[in-house]
This record gives sequence, structure tokens and C-alpha cells, in this order.
Amino acid sequence: MISVKRALLVALLAILAVLGGTTAAQAASPAPVTFTYHWANGSNGIVVQQMGVVAKRWQLTKVVHNWDAGSVVNMHLGKCADFPTQHCVLISSYDTGDTGAAGYAVIVPDSETPTIVKLNKGYWNWSTVDSMAVTCHELGHAVGFTHEEPSGCTSQDNRETPSKWELDAAARAYTDAV
Repeated sequence: MISVKRALLVALLAILAVLGGTTAAQAASPAPVTFTYHWANGSNGIVVQQMGVVAKRWQLTKVVHNWDAGSVVNMHLGKCADFPTQHCVLISSYDTGDTGAAGYAVIVPDSETPTIVKLNKGYWNWSTVDSMAVTCHELGHAVGFTHEEPSGCTSQDNRETPSKWELDAAARAYTDAV
């Protein structure tokens, strides 16, 4: 169970991420982190649990399948409690209107703290933003990517699938981690 102080820190980082246009990992670290895949439990599995209703437009099942295509990451939908040795990602939607953020992720590397992914259902500037691309992007953060990759949905706008580079890099990193 996380302490009250840690919970407040995670909440503060989420707020800073939304207001500052940066990820929580960047806000918490003075130096940019290229790949933060090391979860405290040492698992290479990532279970994605929906919290409430995540609209079909986000195409969560398809995006999770696309990230799992590298097979080493082992990303799947489920309940975090059913997979206690895997890293937990809690995903839900929120509505702050068209604030310029279609989604965000809160990541606490080297911890048992679940990654939080939020998708802004109020952001409907979909003439320029693809909802599946937003889901792919935010789950890319859960895998461990920042915005600095040479290609892929975590660094390229409107890309709906992880790039071969992202899948290969994740496979190398997760294979080395276990």
C-alpha cells in the first residue's frame, strides 16, 4: 500500500504534467529519461486495467494488442489484482474540454506504483488528433518511452501503432531487465 505522502506526490506530478505539458517522469527527474522500464517487481508483463468506461473511440483493445506484438513486453488487458507480479497500468477517461491535452500518463519508475493513463474525452479536435494515436502514445509512456524516440507513436503525431523501432527497443530493454 502506498503511503499518503507518495499518493500526494503522484497526484502533484499528474497536475504538473497536465499544466506544464510534460510527463510526470520528466517533472520528477531533472535529467530527461530515455527509457524508464525498470519496475520494482522486475516483471516484463504489463496489465492494463480499465477504470470506469473507456469509450470505444480510444480503441484500447487494438492498441494493447499492437503493443503486445513485440511479445516480450507482454501487455494485456485485465485486473491488476489478478496479475500481482506484473506492472499495473490504470487507464480511464476524464473531461476537461479542449485544453490542448488529449491525454497524459503519470509514471513512477522503479516502484510498485501503478502507471496512471488518462484520456481526455472532452478534447475533440479530432480533425488534427486521432484518438487511437493518443492511446498508443500514452501506453508508450507506460512501456517506458518519453518523447525522444527516433520513431513511433510516442514521438510522432497521429501514429496509431508502435513502430518497429519501439517494439525492438522495448524487446531489448525488457529482455535485459528479467
